[in-house]
Amino acid sequence: MKYRCLTYKEFDLLSTDFSNFLYSEGINRYEWKILQDQYSDYAFKLLKKYSDLTFEKVMKDVQYLEYRTAKQLLLFECRKEQFVTIGIEIPKNSSINLTDISSFQELSKNELHICRTFKFDSPYRSSREEEIFNFIEAGYYIVDEKTYNRINFFRQAYLN
Repeated sequence: MKYRCLTYKEFDLLSTDFSNFLYSEGINRYEWKILQDQYSDYAFKLLKKYSDLTFEKVMKDVQYLEYRTAKQLLLFECRKEQFVTIGIEIPKNSSINLTDISSFQELSKNELHICRTFKFDSPYRSSREEEIFNFIEAGYYIVDEKTYNRINFFRQAYLN
C-alpha cells in the first residue's frame, strides 16, 4: 500500500463512491457481501486498492498546507516539483500564542518587531502526494490560497 486503509468512518462517508468503485471492478453488492463475510484476501485487496486511489485523488488536489504551534506558523505551497515554505516564529517568552487567531492580530499590531519570518524552497524527497499525505497524517491542515497569501503578505510587509 502506498498510503493507508481508510477507516470505517471514512468508508461510511464514501459509501456511494465505493459502490461505484466496486461496480467498475465488476462486483455487485451481493458479491461484495459474500467477499466480506468470508474475510477474503480479495476483499482486503479491494479495500486497499480503493483506499490508495482515494488518497491519491485527494492529495493531487491539495495546494496549500498549514502547521501551527504556539510560537510558530508554517505554510506550504505544494508546487509540482517542490514545497515553498513560508513561516513566522516568535520568541518563546512572548505572550502571543499563534494558535489563537486574535493573538495573530495582536502580533500584527503591537509586536511585529519581535517575530522572525522566513521563506525557503525544498524539493520533494518522495512523491509529492506521499509527502503531502505524511504531513496531513502528522497534523498539518489543508488550507486555501487566501490563507497562504495573507501570511505571505504579512511576511513581506515585515521585511519592508
